[in-house]
Amino acid sequence: MSETSIKTFKNAAIVNTFADLKAIENSDTNIAVCERETIAMQHEIALLMERKVQLKLQGAQSELLKQLAQQLNVSDANESLIYNDIKALLTTFEKISASPTFRLSLLTVASDMCRRFHTDVNDLRLLCTYHGKGTMWLPEEAADRIKYQNGGDNYAIVKNPELIQQTQAGDVIILKGALYPNAVAALHRSPSIEESAEQRLLLRIDTQQFANFS
Repeated sequence: MSETSIKTFKNAAIVNTFADLKAIENSDTNIAVCERETIAMQHEIALLMERKVQLKLQGAQSELLKQLAQQLNVSDANESLIYNDIKALLTTFEKISASPTFRLSLLTVASDMCRRFHTDVNDLRLLCTYHGKGTMWLPEEAADRIKYQNGGDNYAIVKNPELIQQTQAGDVIILKGALYPNAVAALHRSPSIEESAEQRLLLRIDTQQFANFS
């Protein structure tokens, strides 16, 4: 990890390059966030949301990129910023996870999806909200793991609401799940958008050790 990485919570690494997302491999880290802006992609993002894109793909990286180019109607990959961004994220995630195959979704979302803070039954997940509110996550300092395991609601799970964290549009987050060896899975949830009629454009990449959607 480069010297630009900043550790703000004991279970999280906040970084500013894709390469530094490998901090997720640290034994005491279950969340890695790359903070960035995606201003240059806004036109393409708006077009995808206008289409209400709902892509769900699976396979090895080369097959995924082929399917993605077809679904996005990309004739020249060099002309699509969002295609190249997803390609870079998939390449990064492949290096970190060492998985041969993936599930990739690029979705226009108008629901609250997973409202309760929860962990995923997988090993690693990458999320990027290209537009709209990002993923909410908990530092360990703010989480009551016992109440979570006992089925408590968010009010019980969150010990200190002021410590709830949330990614911004464009940020990339990698989360450890319950299947990651010797790890405490990351507690996170989807943002509330239904009441305000907001929408999100969400990229999700999972290894094939996958169960939940969030």
